[in-house]
Order: sequence, then C-alpha cells, then structure tokens
Amino acid sequence: MTIIAILIALAINHFVKGVSIIRRSEWLPPLLHLLAPVLTRLHGQYALAGALLLLLIPMLVLALLAYIMGETLGSFFYFLFTILVLVYCLGPRDLDHDVRQIAAAGNENELQDAVRPVLREPLAATPEARSEQLIRAVFREGLTRWFAVIFWFALLGIYGAGLYRLCSWLARTKQPLDTGQRAWLERISWVLEWPVAQLMTLALAVAADFDTVIATWRKHHKEQGHGILSGDHGFMLTAAVVAVQGGYVANDGFADQLTGRMGPVKLAMDLLWRVLAVWLTLLAVMLLAGWLT
Repeated sequence: MTIIAILIALAINHFVKGVSIIRRSEWLPPLLHLLAPVLTRLHGQYALAGALLLLLIPMLVLALLAYIMGETLGSFFYFLFTILVLVYCLGPRDLDHDVRQIAAAGNENELQDAVRPVLREPLAATPEARSEQLIRAVFREGLTRWFAVIFWFALLGIYGAGLYRLCSWLARTKQPLDTGQRAWLERISWVLEWPVAQLMTLALAVAADFDTVIATWRKHHKEQGHGILSGDHGFMLTAAVVAVQGGYVANDGFADQLTGRMGPVKLAMDLLWRVLAVWLTLLAVMLLAGWLT
C-alpha cells in the first residue's frame, strides 16, 4: 500500500489545484509560544534538548491521531489518513507549476516574481549564471518538496514524512527561536536529507549519463569534502548542472523540444521527473521483494 499511497499523494499534489491551502503551518507560532517558558531554559549546551522537544510534541499528536483513526475507523480510513498526511507533507507548493511560471516569464519583472518561490538568494545577473542557479534551485526544491518526504515515508510511514517536514519548517521558520536550537534543527534536517541527495544522484546517473554523473559526484566529494553534518548537497546539484548543460538530457531524443531562453530550467524539471520515475520504479521493486513494509 505504500507505493499506492505515494502515487495517489503525488497525483493529488500535481493535479488538484489549491491543495497547498491545506499545508498551513499557522499552528507553529502558538506551539512555540506555549513551549517558550521551557525553551528559554534549554539553550547553550541544552539546545539539542529544546530542538528535540519541538519535534516530539507534534509527533506525539500525530501518533495519537493515527491511533484513533486506526482503532475507531478501520484500515480503509487509516489509509485515507495516511494519504492526507503525505499530501500535507509534500510541497508546500507545486514545483512543476513554479517552473512553468519561470519559463513563461515575459520580462525581467515577471521573472523576478516567478523565481521567488524557488530561489533562496537573489537572481544572478548573467544568463549563464542564471541557468546554473535555476537548475540547482529546481533540484534543491525537488529534494525538499518531494524526495525527502517520499524517502522517509517509505522507510517510516507517516512518522518519517511528518518528522522531516516538521524539522524543515522549524529550521526555516521566521518565528523567534534560540540560535542553538535552530542550528540543531538545521543539522537534523541536513542528516535527513543527506541519504536522499545521495540516492537522487544515483537515480540521476540512471536517468541521464551514468559515467559523467558518477565522475562529477566523485570529483565533487574529492575536492569539496563535507561529511554528513555539513555541506549543501553540492554533489547532487553539480551533477544536475552537468547533466543539463552538458546536453545529456536535451540530446537523448525525449527532451529536444525544451528549448528557448528558459530551456535549461525546463530541461531540469524534465530530468527531475525522470529521477522521480526511477525512484518510484525502485520503490515498487523493493516493496514487491519485501524489503520495505
């Protein structure tokens, strides 16, 4: 049922307009306010305890809801609840829609507005720099919006998906939070994303040019280093840039129509869908083999 839940959730996320409305996190500020007396004491060397407390309370609520749904309404409604939680954890925005908005931008002002949901930094000045910047943004957003949620859902069910999304929200919240606690939440998010980025790179090699992607992967690790608690997933982002700009996607007979000023961005999105297809295929095989439950 895991792969079915993932497919249904992805379909809802992609085809149902306005689904992002349900992905609201307005309950986070009241939670932070409620726990403020305790959190103010858990700073410095106790910052990790504060970060874990912020994660524990919502996860206990999720576990209670799951128990009530499973015990009172039966397996079918629990399955619907599982899909609802997974849909809630995806996104929060439709990445495909955001990329189409970027590709459709007719002038500089429209482009600046369109890139805002996917870029975490100002848009570069030159076309070449923008191309690489947006390719990286597409894959980074793909990791945080899709793949990390899917990976942890496949491993731990709704608790894995909920833990990742909650940690990601808290690490990036604009609400006042102790710097030590925020740093720990960022580290936990990084740890949760690290295996996902590695597996995305492997799937990218399968979906594009295997030898080139693997060579880029190894080169980046050799030159840049970074362990499991640091870095920016640059190995995966660099491999995506090489795959798109090197022509391995556009010249394979499937995406040669994705040209124009924003061709690289559209190619990046097309490649990300292929990576997702590789993931779903492998997940289906693993589930059928009984390696995942």
